[in-house]
Amino acid sequence: MAKRITIIALVIGTAGLFIDPINDLVTSEISTNLLIPTFLIYFTFIFVTKSIEKYKHANNKELKIEDYYQEVSKEDLIGLIKDWTDLLNDTSLKMYLMKEEAKKDIPKPLLKKNDEDKTSVVMQDGNEYEKVDATTVAMGKLIMATWIYGKKQTSKLLANYQQHNFKEIPETNDEIYRHNTKSLVYVAKIITSLRKDLMNYEVETMDLLKLKINDIYIQDNYKTFEQLIQEVEEETK
Repeated sequence: MAKRITIIALVIGTAGLFIDPINDLVTSEISTNLLIPTFLIYFTFIFVTKSIEKYKHANNKELKIEDYYQEVSKEDLIGLIKDWTDLLNDTSLKMYLMKEEAKKDIPKPLLKKNDEDKTSVVMQDGNEYEKVDATTVAMGKLIMATWIYGKKQTSKLLANYQQHNFKEIPETNDEIYRHNTKSLVYVAKIITSLRKDLMNYEVETMDLLKLKINDIYIQDNYKTFEQLIQEVEEETK
């Protein structure tokens, strides 16, 4: 027992030999003027290095995305913008042309002739198929082609545009006008978003709509378009 007490006392005494010098070092001018600044510099260096690595990683990701867009056929990308611009400029003509093109890929028995065609299901080779509308197929192709190339904001616009298209059409004239006008705004927003994605070139949505709407400066028209542009932007945040 006496031996154990002697050993403990020896350990405590030995530790005491180190504690005082350490306390002196911590409170000394060397600690204040050299060690503490050194530690601060070291940890600052570590923080800055990690931040730079994180930035480089994010930057490399952006560069890879840009490389992807550069590798994609420019003709395909410009063709997409042209298709949407044609749709904005002359909706009826563009939809007709797209519809006729889509018909080439739809077997005749499966093609829905018109809105009055009540036959929704047809038998083909012993299987039951649902008839399809060429306009729906045409728009679906354009939207999916745009989805492939579009970035985040464009993708949101496309998704919301599709939801808008499949909403129940209002019954009153004012509601129908607002619904159709919002469709135009969506198309214009998709065009401006695509231009930014593919050309890094920004165009105001209202400026683009001025090319389509001759009487846009009539007070009620301008106010409606302003409200709908803001509405679409809020929906795609």
